Amino acid sequence: MATYRKLRVLGSGGFGRVWMVKRIEDGEEFAAKYLVDEGDLSNVDRERFRREVRILKFLKHPNIVEVIGTHLMGEPLWYVLPLYAGSLRGYIDALVSDE
Repeated sequence: MATYRKLRVLGSGGFGRVWMVKRIEDGEEFAAKYLVDEGDLSNVDRERFRREVRILKFLKHPNIVEVIGTHLMGEPLWYVLPLYAGSLRGYIDALVSDE
């Protein structure tokens, strides 16, 4: 399994926080979504996160983000995805402000 180093937070919401990470082996940068446990997560929340990752790994489509790697057996739970230049929220905000 590849090793990643957290660089900086890119965003957060509900139960997750997305970090820019660097793969130690080759220095390539990715995004990694971590399940944030601030002491109030249930096993249902953890399983929902695992299910999200399993579904994303199964789906193959140019408009669906690809899962590069996962860590779902121990805490903290996370998965790695490609790093994009922007976010969907930023793209939507730009569209709305142009109207």
